[in-house]
Amino acid sequence: MGRLFVVDTGILFSNWPWKYPEHEMLTSNAVLSEIQNRPSKSRVETLLSVGRLHVDLPSATSMARVRDASRKTGDLSVLSDVDIGLIAVALDHAEKHSQVIVVSTDLAVLNTASSLGLGILDPSGRMRERRRWVLVCPACGHVETVPPESLECPVCGTLMRRRTKSRSSLHRNT
Repeated sequence: MGRLFVVDTGILFSNWPWKYPEHEMLTSNAVLSEIQNRPSKSRVETLLSVGRLHVDLPSATSMARVRDASRKTGDLSVLSDVDIGLIAVALDHAEKHSQVIVVSTDLAVLNTASSLGLGILDPSGRMRERRRWVLVCPACGHVETVPPESLECPVCGTLMRRRTKSRSSLHRNT
């Protein structure tokens, strides 16, 4: 099989899906539940009715893998359950398709998907490199390389802030 675009909510709000009429698209049930406005609902219903958009639920195994990967990249604190589920759906289908590409304008979604070896596409063009994040306490300077469950500094209790740890080049899959 060819390319499979796994699309997030922001992509379904736009006319982007019509730019690639020859490719199959997939999303999660949770993403569809975020579509509330009438024009976007109409576009999604059309894509579903003509068989260009398919919907799937993520497996528990893939959800756990995405949470683990996003914890390592430092993206877990900014990813929603919907985001994690979307990346997990992409992982579930990666073995069945020759090229699974996560399409999103959410940089944390793209960063985590890339770290899992999935192809990514950012229609906005803002994603230029993979990032690894750390949490830094603005009060005492304490650094957490693997973000804890709480965003509070374990030393002084101040809310920690995300900062880039290191950057690596990103292989673009378009």
